[in-house]
Amino acid sequence: MSVFHSLVIPTRNRQKYINDAVTYYLRGVDNLGEVIVADNSDNKELILKYLKPHLYDRRLKILASPAETLSMRNNWERGISVTKGEWVSFIGDD
Repeated sequence: MSVFHSLVIPTRNRQKYINDAVTYYLRGVDNLGEVIVADNSDNKELILKYLKPHLYDRRLKILASPAETLSMRNNWERGISVTKGEWVSFIGDD
């Protein structure tokens, strides 16, 4: 898959907002886009609950919450480290 645009959404303990952003983006982009959710939350499984409708969409990548809480900067950087897009955008998790 050749990716033109990568959207990165870093988040921490605000999973309930993620589904709307992911749904909106995936609805408007074809196979030339991807969305990366960099989860840095205390509850590692909660992100899967909120993104359940999209778990099998190959355009979605979820970076699981690490064992140790990352700084905001480190969470943003790990999001960008897995992008494949020619263009990369970041948005807030809400």
